[in-house]
Amino acid sequence: MSDEKAIRIVEFSGKKPDFDGWSEKHMAKAQYKGYRKLLLGKKKEKGFDIVPTEQDIIDIEAKQSQDEMDKKIIQLDKLNRQAFMDLILSINTNTNRGKIAFRLVKNCKTSEYPEGNCKMAWDRLVAKFAPRSTPSLLKLQKEYENSKLESSTRDPEDWISELEGLRIDIELIESSSAISERNFMVKILNNLPSEYDVILDGLEDRLALKPDDENALTVDGIREKVNNRYERIRKNAKIDVAIEENDRALVSVSFKGTCNKCGKYGHKGVGCPSGNENASCWYCKRTGHRRDTCELLLKHKAEINEQANIAISESDEESNDQLCF
Repeated sequence: MSDEKAIRIVEFSGKKPDFDGWSEKHMAKAQYKGYRKLLLGKKKEKGFDIVPTEQDIIDIEAKQSQDEMDKKIIQLDKLNRQAFMDLILSINTNTNRGKIAFRLVKNCKTSEYPEGNCKMAWDRLVAKFAPRSTPSLLKLQKEYENSKLESSTRDPEDWISELEGLRIDIELIESSSAISERNFMVKILNNLPSEYDVILDGLEDRLALKPDDENALTVDGIREKVNNRYERIRKNAKIDVAIEENDRALVSVSFKGTCNKCGKYGHKGVGCPSGNENASCWYCKRTGHRRDTCELLLKHKAEINEQANIAISESDEESNDQLCF
């Protein structure tokens, strides 16, 4: 298998959040195939247009020129065809968003460029999915300012990576708006949940050191401390869950009496596995009612009370007889 076949097509979904990762991979492939500079508009030959028109190629072929410049123009045309084909094949047309991206590329076929203009297609994709405009800059800055690690259950590595992506995008749009390394670290430290307070004192002390100090704080240093703290939080959370489950298990087996629903030993009626429909009375051994509503038990209790009242009455009479003597 050749190296050419080993490079597979990486599809673009047409979703704006996916463009950054896809474009980076596509540019890596473009570098390998030799048309990266053509996509970026950095390949010009003595003022010649970036992508040759069809008429330029016709003229060169008609005069059968062996001029080195004409040969380079022919090579540019081949690279353009390859680049445009790869873009067309890279768009996923199974979704509505993908179809929009596909039309942006497809419409770069004109009378001058019947096989397509890769530079025009790439510029349209960038303008649509990664705009470099003032409104876009303001949106990114607001998103950066509002970003914080809201929960200790979220992996801080994911959040810091998102924050770094916003920082890079802001600098790409306007270099004067670039966020310094120190301000970036301050942003991270000021937007961590309270569960991370235990590590902040040491990190803030190192932040005050000069950059050339070997103990000065770095983004990687923050990453390491924050990730270690996150692992400890996760570990403690697992221990708490285990303790809670163990406590529930102890409660379920600690009852030493008999269930008033099913009559079995070891659990209460509230947690009876048989449920209310299958409840049985342990006094009369019949199903359909509990002990506290058992008619037979209530009858027996009434009889016992009646006998007790009779006994008390007879005892009182004997006491009165004795007093008479």
